[in-house]
Amino acid sequence: MGKQKKRCKTTFVRNAETEELHQIIARAEHWLQTHKVTTPIIKWETKQWGEIPADFGRKVKPSLPTLPEGEGDKLAYGLV
Repeated sequence: MGKQKKRCKTTFVRNAETEELHQIIARAEHWLQTHKVTTPIIKWETKQWGEIPADFGRKVKPSLPTLPEGEGDKLAYGLV
């Protein structure tokens, strides 16, 4: 396993609104660089274990069949 860089890859612009977040990130990076982390990182074996249940809805879900214009409203209000 390769050496970890222990750096955050944030794309947040540094400004007054995000400064507190950048300070927290800097503290975390400093902690990672000054402490030895011995917890192994294990690759999730999707084929063996299935999908990760905590993907927070980021995966594309199969699309539902589309209804003609206006038909969804009728269905939603129980008019069909």
